[in-house]
Amino acid sequence: MKKKIWLIAGLLGIGSLAFSLTTSFSASGQGDGRGQKIQYRHEMVNLLADLRQYTEQRNPGFLLLSNNGLTLLDPSGNPADDVSRMQSSVDGVLLESCHFGWDLKDDEATPEESRKAMLEAAAWAKNCGLPVLNIDYCFSRNNVREACRQNREDGFIGFAAKRRQLDVIQQVPAKSCKRDCSALKEVESFLVLLNPEHYTTKEQYLSALQSTNQDLLVIDLIYGGVPLTGQEVKTLKRKSDGSRRLVFAYMSVGEAESYRSYWRPEWNEKQPEWMDAANTDWTGSFKVKYWTKEWRSILYGSQDAYLDQILTADFDGAFLDVVDVYEYFQAKQEDAGQK
Repeated sequence: MKKKIWLIAGLLGIGSLAFSLTTSFSASGQGDGRGQKIQYRHEMVNLLADLRQYTEQRNPGFLLLSNNGLTLLDPSGNPADDVSRMQSSVDGVLLESCHFGWDLKDDEATPEESRKAMLEAAAWAKNCGLPVLNIDYCFSRNNVREACRQNREDGFIGFAAKRRQLDVIQQVPAKSCKRDCSALKEVESFLVLLNPEHYTTKEQYLSALQSTNQDLLVIDLIYGGVPLTGQEVKTLKRKSDGSRRLVFAYMSVGEAESYRSYWRPEWNEKQPEWMDAANTDWTGSFKVKYWTKEWRSILYGSQDAYLDQILTADFDGAFLDVVDVYEYFQAKQEDAGQK
């Protein structure tokens, strides 16, 4: 996942995006080329609602998990209709570093002010009936145990990642009662493996995943430059104890990535109009104007579109990263207005 900037009560973190608990839904953005101001939060809700509608038409029951974007559920900062549409567009939300790993400081406790702000935001999701997942970045035994304890106390489904790169399968036993899991609300444990570079063959990679017992796997669609097949994904839908679980594919909706198949070589020399600033924390990632038809056509709507490839591979759902890119565009507009 992409590291974020969080703006909370004047606290500025390190990263690329802004998470603001105070930005009003009335904040407007740059023009859309027709003299109209863009409502960045509203446009993200539109995108998520359209993704929901699209997947329901092609694979009813396909699930969507949002990484952050919690301010879209704030009833005091968004129109009621947008909150309702956001609630019905995703099946759950994920936080990062609620207890450990804030500001890229792995294995350090998250400052209390920041933790409280995330708990407040998580409450909006809970009030909407959405499950909340959290990844803490910690590796010492005591902190891993403490992260697990705090996640249980806060009502989160927790995962303590020992490596921020999310590139290894941790040998952490998952509680299992040999039960099938077919909805995010049923998930009690999850595993995220987004960078399988340490697995030298696809067979080794799949075998390692098949040996796990978590209720939810979040992985990349691609291994070795080629999408996983439906049959390969099917082998991951059973835990090592034989019971059913969910398998989600990663998809960034707020940044374009130069290592993806949709990337064109000419973009290295000249960015298209719909692309914005580079993410300085993640080489090869660039903010996108997610409300544009050009970016949407990359995400969905054709055989080669990224979401369509995920659907073809028969994943149970998609993990939507950089949902809160709208905060970047709002902050950019506010900064421009102050100059």
